[in-house]
Amino acid sequence: MPATAFSTALGWMAISCNSRGAALQRLVFGLPSNSAAWEALLGSAAHAPAGDSVSLSSLSRLVDSLQALAEGIPQDFSRIEVDLATRSPFQRRILHACQQIPWGTTWTYSELAESCGYLRGARAVGNVMASNPLPLIIPCHRVVAADGRLGGFSAPQGTLMKRRLLSMEGVNCTRLSRVKL
Repeated sequence: MPATAFSTALGWMAISCNSRGAALQRLVFGLPSNSAAWEALLGSAAHAPAGDSVSLSSLSRLVDSLQALAEGIPQDFSRIEVDLATRSPFQRRILHACQQIPWGTTWTYSELAESCGYLRGARAVGNVMASNPLPLIIPCHRVVAADGRLGGFSAPQGTLMKRRLLSMEGVNCTRLSRVKL
């Protein structure tokens, strides 16, 4: 499994690809150290692969893009191939739709559900977002509650990190949290 861990302005990140190295499977971020990133990526009993990372040119370009994103430079990951084979068809549809939400834009859980043809699917979408294996690539931080609350976020530091990411993208989180629909 090609994988690498690296430092960013959002803390340590680690990413892994499927066994062919053709599609991303997992991303973790916001971690305090290299070892914490590997542990979050591979599990508590795992250790970093020999040599600390696998160097593939496509993975290297993605690392550069993720480091730029962490610095607040807009990135578009909508065309990154992701491996969601272990997800249900519903989950895949929601995650692929979320991957298309542009930088600096927010959608509600309901809007995301409806964009995929699921009326009244907001709660189910929330569950999918909570188990997103590729945050940042599939930007679940851009999905918020209909009443203007940020909603949850499963990355380290939770909603503080979600607020930081949205603010970095130019989203006015103070205005967002006061919206009443």
